[in-house]
Amino acid sequence: MKNFTIKLTFAVIISAFVFSSAQAQMEKEDLSLNYSYIGEGDSGSHQKIAFSKFEAKANLYRKLTKKGALYFHTVSYANMNIDYSAELGIPTELEQFHSFSYSIGASVPLKNEWRLTGVFSPTLASNFEGDVQFNDLQFLGIIFLGKAINKLKNLHLNIGAMYSNTLGSPTPLPYFSLTWKPNKQLTYELGFPNTGITYKVNEKLSLGSKLFIAGDNLRLGDNLVYQNESTPIDNIRLTNFGWGLEAQKKFGKHFKLKLAGGHTFSRKFEFNDGSKVVEDFDLDNNFYGTVGLSILF
Repeated sequence: MKNFTIKLTFAVIISAFVFSSAQAQMEKEDLSLNYSYIGEGDSGSHQKIAFSKFEAKANLYRKLTKKGALYFHTVSYANMNIDYSAELGIPTELEQFHSFSYSIGASVPLKNEWRLTGVFSPTLASNFEGDVQFNDLQFLGIIFLGKAINKLKNLHLNIGAMYSNTLGSPTPLPYFSLTWKPNKQLTYELGFPNTGITYKVNEKLSLGSKLFIAGDNLRLGDNLVYQNESTPIDNIRLTNFGWGLEAQKKFGKHFKLKLAGGHTFSRKFEFNDGSKVVEDFDLDNNFYGTVGLSILF
């Protein structure tokens, strides 16, 4: 049961990453910059660990055909900093990581008003302290069908599957999303992994409350032995789930500012040797915050 829970957790994160890449293309965000911070862990046991992440994502190429098909390429870079309390005695090789991702995708119309969307995204995530190896690469993919199942009630359904080799063994899992727009201002979304509500105040400002999902599978260039244990560490896995508020404000035609914040309700942070857990840190839930800037062309 524990192994299934871990696999399901990372499937949520992978699906969120890939689907958000596809959504960014639909919304024509050509460049986005985001900074996120997640608060410290359990101060009572001195396992105080804080996370900060900077991410830049750019759309390299987008083509919308006369028949309604959309093709896109995306690149992204992320820098992850992990701040440990001094009592943990963590080596500096486990403090900073980098990731580079490339995504290629397409969304094409089908018969009976269905639309097929697929994204494939290899990612290289490591501390780059040693040589880059093939197993540092992670391969992510998702494919789903979408359709307005009730135009009068503005109900839209997405259903499909995702596949990844980052779960220890290749594992397919489902993707599902049901979106309802009762009027021009409100949008409800229920599904896996996206759930939330958005209220459009006007053409420039929108407010919302959404499920927060953040996670990474980070590789080490050179294996480390942690606190004289016999088992080395070759990867770090972290997951953070939460719920919070979000606001997005457009400035002119080309800029959009996003502010989000809330509180986590589930956290997991591990040092691993392959799929074997070497150290599992018990972190309390805490606040998180995100600020982002999008440039639209």
